[in-house]
Amino acid sequence: ARSAFNRYYYATFLSARSMLARFDSAWERTPHSNLPDLLENTLPGRIRSRADKAAKNGAISHSQKMAVISRAIQSARELAQLLKQALMVRITADYRPDEYIVSGSADISLANCTLASAKGWCKRAEFHVSILLRLGADVYAI
Repeated sequence: ARSAFNRYYYATFLSARSMLARFDSAWERTPHSNLPDLLENTLPGRIRSRADKAAKNGAISHSQKMAVISRAIQSARELAQLLKQALMVRITADYRPDEYIVSGSADISLANCTLASAKGWCKRAEFHVSILLRLGADVYAI
C-alpha cells in the first residue's frame, strides 16, 4: 500500500514539473520541496508580467488580463497545496514506517489520506496543469 501512495505522488509531481518546464526549461529539474513555492510565487509573477505586456500591446483586453492573472494565481495555488499534501503523505510512506496504514471497510489510509483520495491527485493536478498551460498559451510563448 505504501508504494501505491508513492506512485500516485510521483505521477502528480511529474505532471506539475513537466508543465513548469514548458514555461522555463530551467524548472525541469526543480526539486520536490521547491515546486510549491515556484507555483505559488514565481509562476504567477511570470504570467502576470506576460499578461501586462500582452495587454499593453493590445493582444488582450484589460479584463482578459485580470482574468488570466486571477485564474493563474488560483490554479497555481491549488496545485501547490495539492503537491504539499501529497508530498507529506509520500514522505510518511517512504520514511516513517512507524506510521501505520489504517485499513477500513472501504479503503485504506496513511497520514489521514485515503488511497482513493491519493488516486485522484494526478487527475486534480492535470486539471490545474491544463488551465495553467492554456493561460500560458494566451500570454506566454510556450
